Amino acid sequence: TLVLVTSDNGPWYEGSSGGLRGRKGQSYEGGFRVPLLAWWPGTLRSGVSATVPVMNIDFLPTFAALAGVALPTDRVVDGRDLTPVLMGGSHDLHDRALYFFHDYDVEAVRIGQWKYIASNSHYVWPNPLDKMDSFAGRMLSARNYSPPGSSESIPTLGEWPLLYHLGRDPRESYNVARHQPDIQASMAERLASWRQGFYADPRGMETAEQ
Repeated sequence: TLVLVTSDNGPWYEGSSGGLRGRKGQSYEGGFRVPLLAWWPGTLRSGVSATVPVMNIDFLPTFAALAGVALPTDRVVDGRDLTPVLMGGSHDLHDRALYFFHDYDVEAVRIGQWKYIASNSHYVWPNPLDKMDSFAGRMLSARNYSPPGSSESIPTLGEWPLLYHLGRDPRESYNVARHQPDIQASMAERLASWRQGFYADPRGMETAEQ
């Protein structure tokens, strides 16, 4: 029997995010990145670790592949078969696009080591008070702070969008969006295109039929 132990999100108010930024309800790494433990005596080698990012949406294709069951063809299945990762073999999962939601809002995308965040809540679930689509967020966005004696205006809600290289900056401390305009533009376009398709066909049925 294959046993998988994981979580759907990071800690809320209490608990450790392992030093990562953010908590439950946020698209920072601390809100989503959690351990995944796999145990399968006689099949999986013990003491082996992998760093490739995966998602819970990958469980369905994995279980289907292990059971020899074909996936449905009448809808889009976003997940990927994790069997090569579990078995310690080669795979092509490192550079696929992973999308991050807050409720029904598609906020961010990760491709390889790059993470692009279009918007985020600084207040964790269930009260995203500072998002631009909330009343409080619209009020706060118009009240930027100007330090005494300075002509610089500091956005109350932070600077958007955010772009991080997780290999060099796993704690998401340095926004490099202005320094990497080509990567920022490419990932913004990727996120916008996927978001548009998702809102037009959230169940993935019409897309699969085309």
